[in-house]
Amino acid sequence: MYWSQDYALPEWWQHQYNLRQFKTLYRKIQKLRHSTSKDESKQQAKEKQIRAAQQSYIDLAQIYLNRVTRTVELLKNTHKIPDALLTDFSVFSHHAERQIEQIKHRVIEGEKIPHNEKFFSLFNIIQNGSVKVKPEILSN
Repeated sequence: MYWSQDYALPEWWQHQYNLRQFKTLYRKIQKLRHSTSKDESKQQAKEKQIRAAQQSYIDLAQIYLNRVTRTVELLKNTHKIPDALLTDFSVFSHHAERQIEQIKHRVIEGEKIPHNEKFFSLFNIIQNGSVKVKPEILSN
């Protein structure tokens, strides 16, 4: 099902461009390396560059997450789509929010994430092409 085509969702007509923008920022972060220079000012400049790239990535992710939230509300209210069909959106939105928060805490604020709060893979949630919802995920 192509939600953007079937329901003429205005914010998603450039979905391929949006995905490219997101992947471009992700790739930029992957390529950045910490400075090995002994010069403290160079090390700080590189750290600042890495944090700025991470912040840009987080900001873009938050924009898309907000867009998903607005879209789900539009689908519910205007198009009367049942909640059962929108479950995937809520599950993945929950994971996106958690990942954004963890990136903020770990990379931007320099905090250590406790092991019990870390999430390693969505593979356990996605099985056979559909999302298997665990009740504790939606209750948080």
